[in-house]
Amino acid sequence: MAAAARARPQDYRGWCAGREALPPRLSLPACAHVPVIMAAPLALVVVVAVTVRAALFRSSLAEFISERVEVVSPLSSWKRVVEGLSLLDLGVSPYSGAVFHETPLIIYLFHFLIDYAELVFMIADALTALALYFAIQDFNKVVFKKQKLLLELDQYAPDVAELIRTPMEMRYIPLKVALFYLLNPYTVLSCVAKSTCAINNTLIAFFILTTIKGSAFLSAMFLALATYQSLYPITLFVPGLLYLLQVSICWSEASALMTFITWPGPCSGEGRAWINKGSGTGSPTNTCLLLFEKTNIGI
Repeated sequence: MAAAARARPQDYRGWCAGREALPPRLSLPACAHVPVIMAAPLALVVVVAVTVRAALFRSSLAEFISERVEVVSPLSSWKRVVEGLSLLDLGVSPYSGAVFHETPLIIYLFHFLIDYAELVFMIADALTALALYFAIQDFNKVVFKKQKLLLELDQYAPDVAELIRTPMEMRYIPLKVALFYLLNPYTVLSCVAKSTCAINNTLIAFFILTTIKGSAFLSAMFLALATYQSLYPITLFVPGLLYLLQVSICWSEASALMTFITWPGPCSGEGRAWINKGSGTGSPTNTCLLLFEKTNIGI
């Protein structure tokens, strides 16, 4: 083992203890061609996923799926969004009762795009998959650079040689992530049911992407919007901040924190104005915190 440790290559070619180094074409610079190679399969996956969703939207199953409690809840039901839009058209606050639980952001969005709702949800799923694809791709690059540095500094013990992965071994991981998301039956059914969780998933995916890229401002912006849309993504604040502190300069903590606090301001102000118009407590935050309606049972 000692001889293998002394003989292992320092150019990050996927060395393994007791094995010969992999061919030079598997070295780190070769991964520069991976995005070009993977573009066609990714486009094919997106086209297939959109086609499946479009076919289900036009089938007789769409109405049945939209009523299943497995894929929608009172907080994400499309029927309740339609009810809120109807109240808005009648000049009544959507929050005057306990029917509509979405944010003003959703009702403003679909007030103008109600006729293109199916397209909006398909685009949201496609954007989520693309964001996850590029996030995993960038994260792999970070891991590879770290592994290369540790190899050059001789920081790895010979016993962990089998755990080292080369860029060529990991090249299909981003595509698999996009594939598993777009063709996941639960994701497909949620899209066909027009569950507003799809929009929240898009915001979270872009939060992950911008965090891995090291953008504290954009990361905090997407996390703020996701938390505004649904309370639970706030749990991602600390992990995102810790990751940013590893890849960004020291002021990223203050930048991310201030952005997270101030970005929801205009939206929450609008939300409070809407809620104050009515006498109900139908806001999504109240629904989650006060539990006056079972958010995961029935629609």
